[in-house]
Amino acid sequence: MLFASASLNCTEEQLAFVEGSRLRQMLRGVNAIAQSEPVALAFESLYEDLAPVRFACDVLYWRLERPLADAASHSSVLLEARSSEDLAAARELFEVLDKDTRKEPD
Repeated sequence: MLFASASLNCTEEQLAFVEGSRLRQMLRGVNAIAQSEPVALAFESLYEDLAPVRFACDVLYWRLERPLADAASHSSVLLEARSSEDLAAARELFEVLDKDTRKEPD
């Protein structure tokens, strides 16, 4: 099942290497669901009973699995050189600067 899947559980350090803030937010949501047993069980029941929910969860899993695997491999290499806090701070700074450059000039 998607939310109980160990392959989609990740650390904040690994999330720093996931491209795109929307993907990072989705992965944080999956982690939060997996942390709450009653919520995970509710999603599991829906997954088993409703085909549209099962299809949506499968598509979500397929969409998130590759970027997370790539991020995990990158983080394992770079975390040896830098602390995880430095890398998370660098990602936050990049997001702020990137968001600022996407605004239209006054």
